[in-house]
Amino acid sequence: MVADWSLPIFEIAEKHRETVLSRLTYTVFKQADLFRIFKLSPIKFFNFFHALERGYWDIPYHNRVHAADVLHGCYYLTCHPIRPLIGPTTSPDSLLPPPLSPAAPISSSMSTLEAILYNDRSVLENHHAAESWRLLQLKENSFIETLDPAETKRFRYLVLEYILATDLKQHFEIIMTFNEKSSEMELLNESDRLLMAKMIIKMADINSPTKPYGLHRQWTERICKEFYEQVSVFFMNW
Repeated sequence: MVADWSLPIFEIAEKHRETVLSRLTYTVFKQADLFRIFKLSPIKFFNFFHALERGYWDIPYHNRVHAADVLHGCYYLTCHPIRPLIGPTTSPDSLLPPPLSPAAPISSSMSTLEAILYNDRSVLENHHAAESWRLLQLKENSFIETLDPAETKRFRYLVLEYILATDLKQHFEIIMTFNEKSSEMELLNESDRLLMAKMIIKMADINSPTKPYGLHRQWTERICKEFYEQVSVFFMNW
C-alpha cells in the first residue's frame, strides 16, 4: 500500500486515529529494512513515536495525519525514478524529518518566549527540532542508541538540516540553488545529495495537488479550516 502515491491516508487515519504516524513510519522502516541495517530497537522506536504522537494538537491540517502523509511522500519519492539521486546514505535520516517537524506546536502564549530563545530565526522549526530531540534523548525512546558517535552526529546534523529546510523563509533560496544545479547534480557530492533530500521533503510537504481529487479536496478543506480558525484566535486575543 505504501508503494501507491494515492495512499488512502484518511481511511488509515480513521482506523488508527491516535497511531497513524507510528504505524506508517514502522511500515516504511520495515520495508526499507532500516531496523536490520541500523540495528534499531522496535520497542524504543514505538516508545518514541507514541510520545511524539501525543504531542500533536487535534487541529484540521498540521496534525499527525499530515505528518504521516508527508513521510509517505518522502518514502515514495526516494523509492521511485529519482532514487539514484538519493542513495542509501540518507536513510533513516531523510525519512524522519516529516514526523518530527510538526511536533509540539507553539501556543500563542509561548510564541514570544520562543522567538526570544531562537532570535526570531526559524522559531517554529527550531522548536520542533529541539522538542523532538529532547524526546529522542530519553533512554526509553532512544531507538538510535546503536549508532556509533559519528553516525549519531551525522544523523542529528541531517535531521536538523531537513527540518529547518521546511521554513518558508528558506524556500526561494533552496529552489534557486536547486534550479541552478539540477542539470549537473553530482551524486557523490554530499551537498548535492543534501539539497536533493531537502527538495524531496518540500515536495512531499505540499503534495496534495498531485493526488486524486478526493484526497486533494480533503486536504484543501482542512488547511482552509485551520487558517480560518487561526485568524479567529488571533482576533480574539488582539
